[in-house]
Amino acid sequence: TQAAAVSAAQHSLDLSTNRYKGGVTTYLEVTTAQSSALADQLVAVRIRARRMTAAVLLIKALGGGWNASSLANVASSPSSPASPPQPPPQIPQRSH
Repeated sequence: TQAAAVSAAQHSLDLSTNRYKGGVTTYLEVTTAQSSALADQLVAVRIRARRMTAAVLLIKALGGGWNASSLANVASSPSSPASPPQPPPQIPQRSH
């Protein structure tokens, strides 16, 4: 699944970062792993967006819909806050 690909890419990034910090490899390996991880995350987001769009289109095709005023009520109701976006990782420092 795409979730497994994202997890594997993140694991690879963690390993590359640790190897760089240990002085075993260059930072190029880290940036390559970052690029791969970000690409997999982007694919996962696109898949999720397609699923949401497909769900809405299915509901509409079956004659369903929603009332715009009920959406405003849902948006204003208290719910658990979404987690804030994470900042990009900092360039790790190499140990000497």
